Amino acid sequence: MERLYPETKAKIGKELIAKRWDTSDNLTLVKDSFVDDTVNKTGQKKRSIEREIQISKNIIPEVKQKIYGTELENQKTNLLELARLEPEKQKQISDITQS
Repeated sequence: MERLYPETKAKIGKELIAKRWDTSDNLTLVKDSFVDDTVNKTGQKKRSIEREIQISKNIIPEVKQKIYGTELENQKTNLLELARLEPEKQKQISDITQS
């Protein structure tokens, strides 16, 4: 039957997806992660970008406001250590640095 009608052959993987959702074969189905995309666009190292994201996500907004405009704002190593702490510890350290 497949010889007469090759389009009826069972498809798998990308072919199945292309058939089922009518996508073209040249369409990339899996996009790069944000980190990979940023590495490709900026040339920065992957780990550097991951650290920046960790700092941005894990430091609570209240602490971010307190350290904005201070020397600590540009000290990536210290910010990374701060980002790894619990929110209460972050608050205590930001209070100490403002004194």
